[in-house]
Amino acid sequence: MKNLGYILLIMLCFCFSNCSEKKKERQNLTLEEGFKNPPQASKPRTWYHINSGNASKEGFTKDLKAIKEAGIGGVLVFNVSMGLPEGDVAYNSKEHRDILVHGAKECEKLGLSFGVHNCDGWTSSGGPWVTPENAMKVVVNSQVITEGGKQIQLKLPQPPARHNYYKDIAVVAYPTLETELIDENVKPIITSSDKAFNVELATDKQTNTHADLKAKGWVQYDYGKPHTIQSMNVFINKRKGRLTLLESDDGVNFTVAHKPREERIGKDECYFYESFKPVTARYFRIETEMDAGFYEMQLSASPVLGNIMEYTSYRKNRRSIRNTAEEAFIKKEDILILSDKMDANGVLKTTLPEGNWTIMRFGFTASGATNEPSSDEGKGLEVDKFSKKALKVHYDAFVGKLVEQAKVDAPNALQYVEIDSYEVGPQNWTNDMEKLFKDRFGYDFTPFLLMYAGKSIENNETVESVFWDMKQLVSDLMVTNYFDYFTELCHQDGLISYIEPYGFVGPFNSLDAGRNADIPMGEFWLGKPNKHKRAAVSAGHIYGKNVISAEAFTSTKLNWGFHPALAKQKGDYEWTNGINEYMFHRFAHQPNTHVKPGMSMSFVGSHIDRTQTWWDNAGPEWFNYLARGSYMLRQGNPVLDVLVFVGDRAPSHVVHANQVRPKLPSAYKYDCVNSDVIVNRLTVENGKLKLPNGITYNALSLQRNDIINLKTLRGIHKLSQQGALIVGKKPKKLGGYNITKEMKAEFDTLVKEIWSNTKTYSTGEWEQIFEEKTIQKDVIVEGQPDFNFYHRRTQNEDIYFVYNHNLTEKEVLNCSFLVEGKVPELWNAKTGEITKLVEYSTKIGRTNIAIPMHPQESVFVVFKLAKANQPKVTFTSVDKKSKPTFSLDDENNLQAEVYANGNYTAKVNDAENWTMNVSDIPSQVEIKGNWEINFRAEDFYEATLKTDELFDWTTSKVEEIKHYSGTAIYTTTFNIKKEMLQSDKQFQLNLGEVSVIAKVLVNGKDVGVSWIAPHALNVTNALKTGENTLEIQVTNQWTNRLIGDEKLPNQTEYDVRRSKQGFGSEDYRGKYKKMPDWYRNNQPLPEGPRKTFSAYSFQKATDDLLPSGLLGPVTILTSKIIKRK
Repeated sequence: MKNLGYILLIMLCFCFSNCSEKKKERQNLTLEEGFKNPPQASKPRTWYHINSGNASKEGFTKDLKAIKEAGIGGVLVFNVSMGLPEGDVAYNSKEHRDILVHGAKECEKLGLSFGVHNCDGWTSSGGPWVTPENAMKVVVNSQVITEGGKQIQLKLPQPPARHNYYKDIAVVAYPTLETELIDENVKPIITSSDKAFNVELATDKQTNTHADLKAKGWVQYDYGKPHTIQSMNVFINKRKGRLTLLESDDGVNFTVAHKPREERIGKDECYFYESFKPVTARYFRIETEMDAGFYEMQLSASPVLGNIMEYTSYRKNRRSIRNTAEEAFIKKEDILILSDKMDANGVLKTTLPEGNWTIMRFGFTASGATNEPSSDEGKGLEVDKFSKKALKVHYDAFVGKLVEQAKVDAPNALQYVEIDSYEVGPQNWTNDMEKLFKDRFGYDFTPFLLMYAGKSIENNETVESVFWDMKQLVSDLMVTNYFDYFTELCHQDGLISYIEPYGFVGPFNSLDAGRNADIPMGEFWLGKPNKHKRAAVSAGHIYGKNVISAEAFTSTKLNWGFHPALAKQKGDYEWTNGINEYMFHRFAHQPNTHVKPGMSMSFVGSHIDRTQTWWDNAGPEWFNYLARGSYMLRQGNPVLDVLVFVGDRAPSHVVHANQVRPKLPSAYKYDCVNSDVIVNRLTVENGKLKLPNGITYNALSLQRNDIINLKTLRGIHKLSQQGALIVGKKPKKLGGYNITKEMKAEFDTLVKEIWSNTKTYSTGEWEQIFEEKTIQKDVIVEGQPDFNFYHRRTQNEDIYFVYNHNLTEKEVLNCSFLVEGKVPELWNAKTGEITKLVEYSTKIGRTNIAIPMHPQESVFVVFKLAKANQPKVTFTSVDKKSKPTFSLDDENNLQAEVYANGNYTAKVNDAENWTMNVSDIPSQVEIKGNWEINFRAEDFYEATLKTDELFDWTTSKVEEIKHYSGTAIYTTTFNIKKEMLQSDKQFQLNLGEVSVIAKVLVNGKDVGVSWIAPHALNVTNALKTGENTLEIQVTNQWTNRLIGDEKLPNQTEYDVRRSKQGFGSEDYRGKYKKMPDWYRNNQPLPEGPRKTFSAYSFQKATDDLLPSGLLGPVTILTSKIIKRK
């Protein structure tokens, strides 16, 4: 009890401290103050990768200082080994933990948050301390056929075991199927195109070893005469495979018999396991398009249970069971349980009835999954996800040790621990699983173990119903004993949990997995579609988590060519999906503090590193933009339209927008919801579904609900009775095997009452349903029905985020917002500027605003309660080519900014005419000629160039300029006449075309950094009469220098790159198994022609160079501010 009290005290102190800090932060900041100067908690964080054991305290110190100065809020440390040469720091060694504690202490000193992933690699939770007993487990089996009618004494072969671990579950017998006798009696001759292919390894019914077959190779089965097969089972050691089953009658001419579907089950294993229409031939070939190692392969005359990979928790894909021949079903009443007839040596002694009997021995073994991509020192079996005891062993082995060590030097520094996306394959058993099943569902699963071997029992409905129950148990065990318990362990140590509640092979319900995460996390990629956000966002909303994170801007193509403008629109888009914290993927720890650009995470990740050319100029600007946006998108609650029920069938994932039926128009925002929230957290208030955190929804959409659990149906019925709008088809039946008459009767009653309610719709389009219920769209943008936006509401404000979806053209967004009685302002997260609007209209509960936007431009539209009557303006001039901008100044005086000479008329408050005659705006000034360009020694080429013409550096005849990477400083002078510098004038410097970033100083005064087009900055306060000096610091990417160095002799001989792009095992290190001595000893790059060092070689000498430099034209534009008197 003392320990329990101590734990509770720690958690109470932790929660009180954090809640107090957050409350204090909120109390001390107005919305406007927090927007202009976002708090530390709103800053983006970054994954911080230690690669292949290359780590140093010096590197941590330098990295973290740069992270702090640039405006990133914290780090989450990963250790990964993706094939790069190794360093000297072994994972989880005392030295490793010393470095991590040093990093934690540095973060504490700098005011950065600090956390770690729970194991080596990124997926999922494992290490060398996980014994097979504590590892993930899967059901395995062996089969023999024997003749009954007499007493038998038979040695049953042990099913395949991995890592020398095996435990029996049961022995089951049933009358042999006719097709099984055929398989038993045929002895095909198996050969291969590859003489080295070891047929015995591929057919020994063991999965510890494999036989290698090269791409385009084949394995042939010769049955000696025509033979019929209707299923295949091939298990290989690659994450991807391409197999084709060929048939032939003569062994010479082959045609395609079947193309099996690849089923990836983990990081580097996949199955081809399925039935097909019977095919008859003498010869069959399994041909591979790719290199593959065959653990096991089998062609069979027997069909295999349809959708077996999904049923046995190897995959998530849902497919219907195909029609199976009646003779392939085994009657449950014919199944014999013989477990007590087998002794400890596997010898079965029993008497069987007359006839042939198939005897199957079932047990479980370690799945063999390991944490990946990890080092030799950190790699081990993945922990049993159904066992709290096993998870505690794993947690204590690394996180626990780190916590204890950190308590000495940095007791408050370590703040969070993460579980990354689930990619480690199947688990479908654990100790005493059969007892857990019976305790929960009230019947014995043992006869149904046959289904794990691909056998069909009774009928398809029985198969579906029993697996419905088992897969509910599998999901609940994983969610409770892995995801939930992980957060519990974190809390015991005063830490918070980051959890990514999804995985394409995960046998768990995604929304359930996110329910107790302190910060649910998704992910998104650049240049690649990705749907791994919905689970984190929905789980966060329905379980009351305000901060929803995402590993952000991942890429395998941009590498050192990445710069912030390439990520701007994608980041804006993900804000509209509900993400409000960006965790960069990634920042690579630089253990050697001298080289540039240095370490990378092999070929993976957008390179958001302190060694980037743009780190000190565009970096802080971009990070501050993200901090402002994240701050705004954490205020109040999201405003959403629909809750989409994901169904009861485990494992359930989310429902994506294109899967919702009837189709939900993109203008409507939705969350996904599970049974738990429907039953325990939802109520109805004023016709809206409401969560305890105050989020409301207009309707509940039922998806994947043809089969449903009774408790869920009761929950839906409760909401229906309370007045909820429900859209979806009636369920057809209850899920599960033990369904009583009373349960069926209740099902019928509930369905009838729900679907007879006038607020329940079985069919119809959303637009029609909402119109009937007078539910309006939140945002309407003229001509853009699929416009992306996001809306949050506080007690006093409505906050909308909108952006120009057009990458290349200006657009005017004619927006209609479902807000009335408030005044709109435009809050620019890029600059921190706030514009008080006066040019808008209100009608029938909506506010209409025209928002001109440059390509990729974004803005927050903030509606606030007016403190006093504010004027409204309607522009009435016919010629709108140079339309003025109307707003209120800081003293709430009406003003117009005019951009060209002319006569303008506006109407104020629909009554007074405001006429403006403007004739004193000068023509634009072009700054040209007399440029001096200084290339910097710190960027490996020092020179001064004078030119009258701006040019792309890559067109230079000077190789050092052509391949220059870094910052070059352009300087020139220009004159401003005295009569131009009037107090009512504003001046904008337009740089024209810039590749890619520009920092501008006018007369020595810093006027800002332009990191995205259009490259324009306000220079009003920096200009003076007469001669002005202009300095433009232009920065490009590393790419050109890296290409240039590829043309030069390599003094280090270091050249590490994969033979082809993509994931998968490959030793591409060449002679460098370890990083060079000079690198590991933190020494500078050895002298020689090359000036750069990249731990992964991305570029070739023949690659195209990237445009670089200032191309202009450089101009100054003038506008005039007119105050209304």
